[in-house]
Amino acid sequence: MQSKPTSQIATINKKGTRCRNCGGDHVKGNCPARNDQCRACGKMGHWAKLCLTTKFKKGGQSKSKSRQSHSRGAHRSRNNFDSHSNNQPRTNKHIESIQQLPDREDQIAKELESFSFSSIKVSSMHSSETRNQVHANIDIKLNNKPGVHSLNIKVDTGAEGNTLPMRIYRNMYPEHIDHTGKPTPGFLKETNCVLTAYNDEVIKCFGTTTLESRFQEEWLQTTFFVVDVTGPAILGLNSCRDLHLITLHCAITKEQSNINSIQDLKQAYPNQFDKIGEFQNEHKLVLDPNVPSHIDPPRKTPIALRGKIKQELDSMESQSIIRRIEEPTEWVSSLTYVTKRDGSLRVCLDPKHLNQALIRPIHKTPTLEELNHKFSGAKVFSKLDAKAGYWAVKLDTESQKLTTFQTPFGRYCFQRLPFGLTVSQDIFQLEMDRILERCNGACGIADDIVIFGKTDKEHDENLINFMEQAKKHGLALNSNKCVVKTNSISFFGNVYTSQGIHPDPAKVADIQSMTPPRLQQQNIHTQRSTQSKHRVFVGSSPPIHFQSTEAGNFSLILASVLRLRRTCVSTV
Repeated sequence: MQSKPTSQIATINKKGTRCRNCGGDHVKGNCPARNDQCRACGKMGHWAKLCLTTKFKKGGQSKSKSRQSHSRGAHRSRNNFDSHSNNQPRTNKHIESIQQLPDREDQIAKELESFSFSSIKVSSMHSSETRNQVHANIDIKLNNKPGVHSLNIKVDTGAEGNTLPMRIYRNMYPEHIDHTGKPTPGFLKETNCVLTAYNDEVIKCFGTTTLESRFQEEWLQTTFFVVDVTGPAILGLNSCRDLHLITLHCAITKEQSNINSIQDLKQAYPNQFDKIGEFQNEHKLVLDPNVPSHIDPPRKTPIALRGKIKQELDSMESQSIIRRIEEPTEWVSSLTYVTKRDGSLRVCLDPKHLNQALIRPIHKTPTLEELNHKFSGAKVFSKLDAKAGYWAVKLDTESQKLTTFQTPFGRYCFQRLPFGLTVSQDIFQLEMDRILERCNGACGIADDIVIFGKTDKEHDENLINFMEQAKKHGLALNSNKCVVKTNSISFFGNVYTSQGIHPDPAKVADIQSMTPPRLQQQNIHTQRSTQSKHRVFVGSSPPIHFQSTEAGNFSLILASVLRLRRTCVSTV
């Protein structure tokens, strides 16, 4: 430790004896033990290490002598601190001298507060068997004092705030204590809060101070009320939770309020809907070093659309999706936009050249064939939709510069993962799978998620579990596209019900409306035209192959159509 500053202290007696109550040298009436309770005898005004009762008991004195010594010791203590005593305190006739003595901060810190200025203690918790209390040692950092210090604190989940006794505050910051033992003005923040104990007794508060504290790994700013009490420092419920001293296991015990609609789900999780999510991890875009950088030339935009473009850019900037950039960048893409059905614009960059340099972090997207077996026996379904899913993925600073694009209003870059990159789906599916792998009765492709269960109870448990994981990982949902607790759902071209899997009528309507293929008497030109239509219908990627698994004896049905493609079919 660094050497502590010295202060002028008046020696009160001629022989230079130390104070009988605290063991230190100080001005009369300014004993740091005057408001403390002895932990040996329970009397006020002195510390246990100087308690006369304890010394006499150790010396084997008789009970009567012990009581007399105790009485004399207590009388001396009252002489200094008890204003109601009939005996007047003894006064010294003169001050011998004024000399330079070191502060007693290091000696005071050795009292029974488990407070250290010079060592790092391992965080631990223990329960007091006699008082049925739980205490913890937390690490703290003090302003203008080097190192990490340890503070013993009582864990009180019934307290609404944190309290720090004045005696401990004096140990921390003796330089901010005046001659009366109170904090100097300006260092503590004033507060309008009124502190009361469980018996409604008002607790005197000097103000608040903020300490940088931790219990395990993360440092947090913790606010304490500096109070005039004799008990220990107290850490309230909110700070105990923030420092991970306690864990509240209330997710599954959340009231099962029969979530039957999207309104019920929004009421249970109001912060998980209709906003931009934020996944915990940052992602880095990796470039192929062999591909040179590219700067697109300015692209003209219609004057009539500039107002809408600027409005959308401002909206994205206010949500921290993009930010302005003025520094030089090696990659600059062009602006592109698409008009939505409601008339608004979707603004993005045109990453044509950037995509050629990006190295994909290959992550497989599941197919329907890989997911269909999971729906076996399911009777209750919910379908959820991620809100602007790609924008929930954060990019690191260097990757943000790669997404720079120019507009009529200056250059911007994406702080979140933009649409159109060759790596976007891989990264987003990776984040989604991190959530889904922790959820039973849930699966998803891209931003579509399906929750299912064999019974209402199983479905609700799976849905709540998914929402808790979404909350933990930062996924937000679009309430306008969510369907909750239904007997059937449409998912990527299939309809899932308690009866099984069926093609979505909306996906096969165009196939059903096609003219049945047939070959009539026609000339060679008409025949070739008909054969061309057949090739489109049953070619290498025909639309009917998508639902071929739903058609029994599909190969036999298709055989008659394939026969019409043969060039050897006779025509009249």
